[in-house]
Amino acid sequence: MRAFGIVLLAAAAWAQQPATKVEFEAASVKPGDPLDPGMSVHSTPGGIFLRNNTLHNILLNAYGIRPDQIEGGPKWMDTARFTIDAKLPEGVPRELMSQALQSLLADRFQLQIHRETRVKQAYALVQAKGGSKLQRTPPDEPGRGGFSSGPRKMQGRGVSLASLAYSLAGPAGAPILDRTGLEGQFDFTLEFAAQQGTGDNETLPDIFAALQQQLGLKLEPIKAPIEMLVIDRAEKPSEN
Repeated sequence: MRAFGIVLLAAAAWAQQPATKVEFEAASVKPGDPLDPGMSVHSTPGGIFLRNNTLHNILLNAYGIRPDQIEGGPKWMDTARFTIDAKLPEGVPRELMSQALQSLLADRFQLQIHRETRVKQAYALVQAKGGSKLQRTPPDEPGRGGFSSGPRKMQGRGVSLASLAYSLAGPAGAPILDRTGLEGQFDFTLEFAAQQGTGDNETLPDIFAALQQQLGLKLEPIKAPIEMLVIDRAEKPSEN
């Protein structure tokens, strides 16, 4: 499974900077296995464990952005793997995990960035003719939530349309902005043809047709200002 489905933990977009610097109480950074294509991210209230992740994917988790929002940086960002095991200080809320991860990247990877806004090709997620077919999350389950994504299927429980739009950027191949006008949380299952290696036996519709047929939503091409994370400097960390 591609990593974009994992980073829904921070899909609300750019993390807000706290008044004071947030750092992990303890953190180890070790080389991963470049021959292993698998990677995972496991977050708990007290810490985070990133197994065999590239720096590119770690940035997605630290800043809550999509892959298309990163520019610049050394070539090894997409190939070198790292395993990070980090613990938050007692009493620091889980919501500040991304800020602590940003601090770790600055300290251990010598990461330096700046942000730019650029007008790029994108899609607007809107309701199709006839309206949405999404099922609202039952009101007696307000805290329930979950998301899973694979090459041919997405499932969400208690998911906002902003989070759905974020996740669709991968299979659609461009940033997506939620303009459905639908607020609240929804449950859905979306099945679509894989982006690559579909072959002659593929029976599922592509992501554009699947959205209309199954969820009553559609993607309309637009030009939109997209905030970019530009990498000015990054160094491989020493093992610790």
